[in-house]
Amino acid sequence: MKRLALVGFALALVGCSSAPERPEPTELDRIDDKVALSVQWNENLGASAEQTAMLWPAVQGDRIYAAAGETLTALDATGSVVWEQSLEQSVTGGVTAIGNQVVLSDAMGSIRAFNSANGQTTWSWDWGRETIVPATAGQNGLLVRSTDESVALIDFQGNPLWQRQGTPARLAYRGQARPLAVDGGYVLPNDSGEVMALLAQDGLNAWRRSLAGVRGELVDLDASPVIAANSIVIGGAQTGLSALDPASGSVRWDVEVFSLLPLTTDEQAIYATDLDGQVVAVNAASGEILWRQTGLKFRFPSGPIATDAGIMVVDSLGVGHLLDAQNGAFIGRLKTGLSGAISLTAIEQDVLAMDNSGRLSRIGINN
Repeated sequence: MKRLALVGFALALVGCSSAPERPEPTELDRIDDKVALSVQWNENLGASAEQTAMLWPAVQGDRIYAAAGETLTALDATGSVVWEQSLEQSVTGGVTAIGNQVVLSDAMGSIRAFNSANGQTTWSWDWGRETIVPATAGQNGLLVRSTDESVALIDFQGNPLWQRQGTPARLAYRGQARPLAVDGGYVLPNDSGEVMALLAQDGLNAWRRSLAGVRGELVDLDASPVIAANSIVIGGAQTGLSALDPASGSVRWDVEVFSLLPLTTDEQAIYATDLDGQVVAVNAASGEILWRQTGLKFRFPSGPIATDAGIMVVDSLGVGHLLDAQNGAFIGRLKTGLSGAISLTAIEQDVLAMDNSGRLSRIGINN
């Protein structure tokens, strides 16, 4: 199977002799900071950016769990290391914290759980399939998905409950949406443009919906979905954003905002970063575009995250931007020291930013 790699968000075909020339990033205009942003702390956990499409930390109470390279680390809210655990293989995705366990997958396809108090291994399951997104916790287990679109549900003791063989797209970007846990199952967008609602009890389809007009290449539904206005909102490279009925999968609205990065919502609006790096707000109920911030075009920022102070992104050059949720105007900015593919995770009123080289920062937001 051929796949595409994300290299600092510039897209390059695997196997090609040279990558397309990266567009020149938009120059930043001066702004009047209305909200003070600061880097509270940073920690370099170390990783090879070439091995990871994106790294995801997990927050549980006053603990942060992050894995990079061959190390799993627990930190407190101030960034101090509580414990570290050496791993046998490099981490290829992120971590999930559930109950008293931290679960991650490695480059060899082993799913492992560690005691959140001390980092000791509690169980492992050798799936043998590459995974690049964290496990999704549901009511009765953890759903894991592989890069070949296979999925499995394991209980919280590491016992497989069911597995389902996937059908990989012939050509796809090096990225995947994180499955969404819903009542009774999971919603799973895939690289071929299909969305499946899987029943937790047996992995069978509750419904299945194709968002691709034709089964083609690079349809990729890689934008991790969200629930807003009683709809499941999905994003893709060719399909744009689509709001689906949770019960039937029928399309309520769609809009041409093309995205491969995680979506976020404040219930009133959906926020997305499009393929050019523009941040877009869409009415969650109607699909109407509310605003589009063009000032980050070709700076290829992260997927956005909604905070009480505004909408946060960090661009691939390491500059963090806070946007007004009402109109998309810049209201805060800072340099983070990160670069490349960056994930954002909420922590209290602040944001954790982690790049695919294993650098982790807490960005303080003084609203």
